[in-house]
Amino acid sequence: MTDNITNSNGTGSYGCSDPNGREQSKRDFRNIIFKIMREYGNNITEDTERFNALLMDFAPDMSKERKLIINALKEGVLIQLRRCIEEHCETAEEAADKCTAMLVSEMFITEEAARYAVGIIADTMKFEDGSRSRDVDVCGECLNGKQLLKGQKIFGTVVTEKDLREYDSIGYKAFALNKELEQVNIPENIKSIRPKAFYGCRALKRVSISAKTEKIGREIFDGCTALENIETAGNPNYCVCDSFFIDRKNKVLMRYINSGAETVSVPDGIKTISRRAFEGSEPKSVKISECVEKIEDKAFFYAADIERIDTDGRNKSFRSIDGVLYSRDGRELICYPVGKRDTAYFVEDGTVKIGKRAFGNAAFLSGIVFNNSLKEIAESAFENCCEIENIILPESVELIGERAFRYCEKMISVILPHNIVRIGDCAFQGCRRLKSISIPKNVREIGNMAFMGCASLEKAVIQENVSFMGNEVFCDCPNIEVTVKGNEYAVMYCKMHKIRYSVV
Repeated sequence: MTDNITNSNGTGSYGCSDPNGREQSKRDFRNIIFKIMREYGNNITEDTERFNALLMDFAPDMSKERKLIINALKEGVLIQLRRCIEEHCETAEEAADKCTAMLVSEMFITEEAARYAVGIIADTMKFEDGSRSRDVDVCGECLNGKQLLKGQKIFGTVVTEKDLREYDSIGYKAFALNKELEQVNIPENIKSIRPKAFYGCRALKRVSISAKTEKIGREIFDGCTALENIETAGNPNYCVCDSFFIDRKNKVLMRYINSGAETVSVPDGIKTISRRAFEGSEPKSVKISECVEKIEDKAFFYAADIERIDTDGRNKSFRSIDGVLYSRDGRELICYPVGKRDTAYFVEDGTVKIGKRAFGNAAFLSGIVFNNSLKEIAESAFENCCEIENIILPESVELIGERAFRYCEKMISVILPHNIVRIGDCAFQGCRRLKSISIPKNVREIGNMAFMGCASLEKAVIQENVSFMGNEVFCDCPNIEVTVKGNEYAVMYCKMHKIRYSVV
């Protein structure tokens, strides 16, 4: 069972409200899948766990589409379509109709969403049969040559140039989670390094990149918290400047390398700060330069020592208010520094949105006061804010995103606003001390695992407008009793999941 693929206005959430935008989104997602299949083999869709991880990396902003396709694969759509072709028992149209009906029944999704999923999976079968050119992948990158793939070779603590002489590229996660690796010397024959190549190499300290390396994927040093030095040997495309590893051509700050400084400034000319750029960094203060136009999600992820983020007053995209990063117009709170030692925070007037992971992992924050203009709390906005005890959301809030308050372990009470229409997947998962929750009358959807692991939860009130409840909403809530007000769907859900309930 998965979350409903339609949003409140009835349109598919995998696209836009307009047909042209929705069709473009569908085409984009298909192309991403074909790119993954080109790069990792036609059978990658059979390994749903790995395929899911790849989709998360290649399409981080398409979570609805990803969940839909992965769950459809788990329901056996690919197997059924293949059986139809191999045994000639049905026409392709009949098989597709049967799979669509199964998904509607088993996953609680709309027929439109089910047909979309079946269509994409059918397209992957056409791809396997060779109906697309094998010379160039979907993004136009040549795949000729020899790529080092994960698990092909065993390396020690030091990788020398000789170890890599037979390859011309380093593949996706090729060295991932190597606990012994401390130093890598990349020779001139390596022309490209794929994303996350050194993911989770926590002992890695030094990397030498040759002048001939032409392309380096994003997030290649994710989880490399011991990294001390990157040498670029006069590479025209990549350099290290003031302890920042930089993509010169695209003007992207890819990684900060700890230098012992308490205050650091993003170099002039940088337009984008990439994901996890400051992961594990030690400075207490970061200043964003005038030219920065984009700060990617998780740019300050696990930067536990940063207490304030300041901006150049001339920056047209961002502003800082008391060390907290906002959009220039003040409508979105983008990042509250994890290391900020204030125990309470007042959201600025005029803020409409708390951004994705804006307060995530804030170690000292125990109380927050929202303004009356706030409409959206994005996904993971307060995830792992372990000291927060009480949340009172203003009536203006309409949406609580996925994982918004997940693992707020000390949270005792939550007051939800009447205008809210949807509670996202895992929104309050792991809030172990939460005792009761009243779902407002206007809520129509409660996402998957929304209150999973709320071990102290004893009472939940669900009213008449809830028409969708995801999988395991109250899983691991041993003492829960649901009070249902005029809602047959909620009664049926409680019966199916063996949840104690009463009707009023």
